[in-house]
Amino acid sequence: MAWGISPKKTAQVPLHGFGTDKYLAIVFNAFENLNWKVSYADDKGLIAYTPISWESYSEQITVVIENEIAHIKSECVGYQAFLYDYGKNEKNLELLITEIEYCAFHIQTDIEGNIQRFKDNFYQHPGINLSYTPLGAKDKFTHLGTIFIPRKNYQVVPILIGINCLVFIFQRIIFSAYVFALNKKGASDIEEKSTAFAKIVFGGIERNLVLNGDYWRLFTACFSHSSFSHIFFNMIFLAYIGSIIEGRVGKWNFLGLYLMTGICASITSIGFRYEEMGVGASGAIMGMFGVFLAYLSTNFFDTKARTAFLISTALISIITLWPSGEGIDHAAHFGGFISGYIFGLFSYWAYTKAERTKRYFIRTVSYILILLAMSSWVYLMPKYDLEAFRKSKDKMMVDLNLISSYFYASDYDTLTKAERIVLLETKMIPVIRKNEIVLRELKSTPLPSEEEKDAKQFFKYYGNKLKIYELLYKEYKTDHPAYRKKMQQLTDEIYEQEEE
Repeated sequence: MAWGISPKKTAQVPLHGFGTDKYLAIVFNAFENLNWKVSYADDKGLIAYTPISWESYSEQITVVIENEIAHIKSECVGYQAFLYDYGKNEKNLELLITEIEYCAFHIQTDIEGNIQRFKDNFYQHPGINLSYTPLGAKDKFTHLGTIFIPRKNYQVVPILIGINCLVFIFQRIIFSAYVFALNKKGASDIEEKSTAFAKIVFGGIERNLVLNGDYWRLFTACFSHSSFSHIFFNMIFLAYIGSIIEGRVGKWNFLGLYLMTGICASITSIGFRYEEMGVGASGAIMGMFGVFLAYLSTNFFDTKARTAFLISTALISIITLWPSGEGIDHAAHFGGFISGYIFGLFSYWAYTKAERTKRYFIRTVSYILILLAMSSWVYLMPKYDLEAFRKSKDKMMVDLNLISSYFYASDYDTLTKAERIVLLETKMIPVIRKNEIVLRELKSTPLPSEEEKDAKQFFKYYGNKLKIYELLYKEYKTDHPAYRKKMQQLTDEIYEQEEE
């Protein structure tokens, strides 16, 4: 059983007198017997992929001959839950070594024919070789600390991981120091002040803050995290996907794609979330999964490798994008993923062009067009000040209780009718008029569609209540029963609302 960000198992098997050609021909036959699809073959080794099954979404099997030793490695293609391979790689090595022994015995009678058949099936793909397999730099991970170490084809990703970790530590130190200072001063409004400070120091995205001019949050939110588990799993996923594709798309192109999809994810988040503050690199990371999926939908990878990667990438994407769990910014995940897929298609189109200027032109135009589209969306977004709306509602309910007290509070029982009428005209009626104005203003306040239904119910209820109290005043003043029917009608409407 193997653990780690890229679980793998290795074995070294002596050739036992077989030459390199003979041994690789035997391995080739073993792969065929096991139904493992050969993706790459040359005179030094082979790369193959195990079939997709309920137990596994494929492992990459590499056999390389060096100094009369066969170096065999089985490594998980996709991301492994809990960083554990469930014994799949060890099982693969046992199956392969057993099958090699079987083939070594049974193909001796036609070993030269099998060698020729193996050579006839040499298959190579641009950018792929035994030292740089389709797994990219992922197969170089040996323990968790190696995700921080830059190496060939893995240079931007460890820097991004380092920046995220440093930002996380810095933010925690600054925020803790601020809260400590507030406690030391004995401040009475610690929660309110610490919340306001957190919105600044964590640089998260919140719809109204961004629409009021804090556009920098669309960028900074991609480097902030809410907890240790949040940043830990995000960085694991970033190392996983980044190690596979950074070397394929190029380090500067990778950085551009990462930042662009992160910003697109932030914009999508504020487009669908109205109050919650969002932080995290997951939008940009899902953008990289979108880029990878775009490349997998082209001929960039060999067919066998593409199938193995496609299944694992699709599964991870579906699980991550599935709208389940509270406190998860699914809108950012979706926005990052879709923008990443679109950017990825443009990036692959640029990759197919031989001239460097054409490649840069296509990538630059794609960045500009998509950012213009997303910026237009931001410009057209309505502002929803739900906090102010709710405060107004709460104040109106307080006023409604005040209006009611002028009729029913025992404090006024000793007043004469004339005195009570003066009280109602000088105290209650102005409150009714004021709240009628507030009610009209609230009705014109833009609200999210899911809030509008409840708001309309409140407007109707509150308007009817104001009308009932004004009719009560008129009836009390004139002693005329003409207002009774209208009051009963309004009361019935209120009861119907409460039953609904």
